Amino acid sequence: MSGTAGELADALVEQHASIARAQFVEIDAVTTLYFERCDEDEKAGGNAAVQGEFANIEVAFVLSVTEYAATRMIALGCDLRLRLRRVSAAFASGKIDVGQATALSEVLANVSEGALDLIEKLLVEGAAGCSSWV
Repeated sequence: MSGTAGELADALVEQHASIARAQFVEIDAVTTLYFERCDEDEKAGGNAAVQGEFANIEVAFVLSVTEYAATRMIALGCDLRLRLRRVSAAFASGKIDVGQATALSEVLANVSEGALDLIEKLLVEGAAGCSSWV
C-alpha cells in the first residue's frame, strides 16, 4: 500500500468501516437464524419460553465460536432488531463496529422506552467518533 499519509489514513478508515459492515451482516444473519428457529419451534407447538433455545449451539458450531459468544451475538442482534434502531443503522453503515454496538447495547439495556430515543441518539452520535480499541 503506497500513497500519502492522508490517503493511507483514509484507506484504513474505509477498511475499518468495511469490517464493521461485515460484522453487522454476520450479527444480522445470526439473528435471522435465531428467529427462524423460534418460528419453527412455535409451529411445532413448543413452549414459548424455550423457543429457539438451541440456536446458540447451532451458531457456535457453524461459526466455530463458543456457545457464550453465540449467545451474545444473538442477544446483540435481537436488541438491534427490536429495540436499538439508531445503533443498528450506525452499525450497518460502518460508523460503529461490533465493540461499540455491544457497548451501546449494554449501556442502554435498562433505559426506559420513554427515554431511549433521546439517549440512544446522543450516544450513537458520540460513539461514531470514538475508538473501540482498548
